[in-house]
Amino acid sequence: MPFDLYSAKGKKEERTLVDSGATANFIDYKTVKRLGLGSIKLNTIRTVKNIDGTLNRAGNITHACDLLISQGRKQERTRFFVTNLGGDQFIFGYPWLVTFNPDINWPEAIINGPRFRVKMLVHGKLTQKEYLRHMQEIAIAQLEEGNELIMSLEVLGQEPMHI
Repeated sequence: MPFDLYSAKGKKEERTLVDSGATANFIDYKTVKRLGLGSIKLNTIRTVKNIDGTLNRAGNITHACDLLISQGRKQERTRFFVTNLGGDQFIFGYPWLVTFNPDINWPEAIINGPRFRVKMLVHGKLTQKEYLRHMQEIAIAQLEEGNELIMSLEVLGQEPMHI
């Protein structure tokens, strides 16, 4: 499936393998480096098994890359485990399918609806939804009985935001 990827290097069309049998989402280590996406070290090492049950020869997964995936108005921070995918750059696995539940025309191998967009997240940066949730929790926690909370939100494109 083609999708638009936005990184520090600009917009680029990429392709992913959509795999309902993959128990996670994956990204090839060369793709992380090529696009300058960055990754984070996992607290717990993950083992990877091939479809035939054998251990993947690339070894254990030690890093992940968090990306913001959106289609239309829906957006979700999505974790991709970094490994060697051979000829593929991305695998959108079962977690992605559950989250987005895309309208797939299987005979034509087409995903209907708005094109998917994937954006690089700077480590530690919150998505708009996460930021709003965080601000609401802080503001509400500081309210006293009788206080009034007024929030105004101005969205400039997809990001950044001003409150």
